[in-house]
Amino acid sequence: IDDRRVAQKHNEAPKNNEKQRLIITACFTGEGASEKLKEIIRQDVGDENIEVRPLNIISKNDFTNGVHLLSEDYVILAIISTIPVQIEGYRYISAMDYLGGKAKDLLKEWIKQDASMRNVAQSLKEHIRKWDSEDLVIKSQQLLQILVKHTGSELPEEVFTGMLLHLCFLVERKLNGEAAIRFEQLESFEKQHETDFKLFRKWIRPFEIHFNIDIEVDEIAHLIRMFIENGISSPILTV
Repeated sequence: IDDRRVAQKHNEAPKNNEKQRLIITACFTGEGASEKLKEIIRQDVGDENIEVRPLNIISKNDFTNGVHLLSEDYVILAIISTIPVQIEGYRYISAMDYLGGKAKDLLKEWIKQDASMRNVAQSLKEHIRKWDSEDLVIKSQQLLQILVKHTGSELPEEVFTGMLLHLCFLVERKLNGEAAIRFEQLESFEKQHETDFKLFRKWIRPFEIHFNIDIEVDEIAHLIRMFIENGISSPILTV
């Protein structure tokens, strides 16, 4: 996908046209187990506004590209697959865990969280003028999920929401051409957390490309400090 084309699309599109929600089921053919999973999930979820779509996963590259293309028009709540498939920024549940009952409550929790994020996007639409607020919330949520996953951290819901709002307003400031918020004693902090900075830059880069912005080192430092000062337990981040 051409990220610049996606950015142009969001800047030119009417604001806050809410995307439909989608759960992807996947198996080798896209017709056997994934069709049966679709029937089970639709019955479990019981929400006609959430679409469930089976896909084949014969080629993991084609499957990944297909998921990215669908994400332009849908909010993908989960990928439930008979085959292990981890795509950065998308939540995955194994078919075995779901059918065995271990992950049914997890899917319900993700759907509940999505409803909360929709409320956040709705609240922000009057304050975010440079980008579609729903897309901004979704991408910020995905970035935080990536950071949480890779750092091995656990974020309480209220901390997650606070960081999400921080990212949303950070993007708005950058789109408005505003300067970064200065980080006190940046040089010593960056030296102390050199590895963290390298990793965060790598994880944040797709987020920057999507919004066609560059996030300064001061802003990355603020984000790293947010993880540390909220008492996050992580094998990567160091106090």
